[in-house]
Amino acid sequence: ILHGGGITDFRIDLVEPGIRVSVSDRSDALPVTEEPVDLRGRRRIGGLGWPIVCRLAHDVRVTGLPSGGKCITAVVPLS
Repeated sequence: ILHGGGITDFRIDLVEPGIRVSVSDRSDALPVTEEPVDLRGRRRIGGLGWPIVCRLAHDVRVTGLPSGGKCITAVVPLS
């Protein structure tokens, strides 16, 4: 959300076995996982969101939008 150029859509749907969260933004850039430290050993600021999404969610998908930007959809189990 911080690097996506602004949220253009946000949706939550109840699905089996949990909730499906979809967030769209203006950026075509794909999310990346970065190391917590840079090449000089300095701790990076941020970069925690995508690894958290990938760890907690099932069926994570990133889809390009026809008008530009992307939609990230993740199913999060309720139990």
